[in-house]
Amino acid sequence: MAKSVALEKSASGSTALQMVSSLLDTLDRPLVVADRNGQLLFTNLHAQDYLEARGLSGKPELNLFRDLFQADCDGVLGQLERGEQEVNLPLESPEGKSRACIRWLPEPDWLAVYIEPT
Repeated sequence: MAKSVALEKSASGSTALQMVSSLLDTLDRPLVVADRNGQLLFTNLHAQDYLEARGLSGKPELNLFRDLFQADCDGVLGQLERGEQEVNLPLESPEGKSRACIRWLPEPDWLAVYIEPT
């Protein structure tokens, strides 16, 4: 009986993850969720396209700070930990200028990043 309950929980967890993924894909801009070290956890379809256009989609060990922002992780995290609601970083791309809007989600200790044109 415990085995079927575990399978049920696993299936419902997988379903929940698929639902969250579908929700993220409805956003009209790139959205990336990363841990505080910059390792990607989730991306929506727009973010996948954005990363692919920059040659970053298949890169192993892709790091948000090093590879996309070219910014110091500690500096960004320090601003968020001091109470900034959002940190904006300028981004250059062939399509023009854009910015990364970074918000800290303290409970899971994740970073939610959306990218928008400026």
